[in-house]
Amino acid sequence: MARLPSDVASAAADAVTLRADGGYVRLYPDPYPGPDSPAVGLPLAELRLAPQAFYPATDGAALALPIQPDPAARGGGDVGWARVIGRDGSTVFDVRWGTEFTLERRSITPGAFVALDRLTYTQRITE
Repeated sequence: MARLPSDVASAAADAVTLRADGGYVRLYPDPYPGPDSPAVGLPLAELRLAPQAFYPATDGAALALPIQPDPAARGGGDVGWARVIGRDGSTVFDVRWGTEFTLERRSITPGAFVALDRLTYTQRITE
């Protein structure tokens, strides 16, 4: 089992989250297809990340700066996971609802206002 010092984990987290600057967070219902698979169907909602998307990481965890809400959700259902997309359209990372991100309401209805309460990227210190 490898163990990273927290400053190394923070540097790794910063390298990942830098790719998210100016990108998007797309919210999807389950099932989660996996990190190397395309999402199935259209996202329920799409929220815009700030030009600098995350605060610098501490102990391997980076918290997103305020995220622009989606004023009108595209779809309806329960959010299960999210994909963070870079400005260039590439996948940066995926997160599960309730652990790395939260919403005021997990269930989204079409046309609803959607805002993220919190989004965090964590680089594991222990593998």
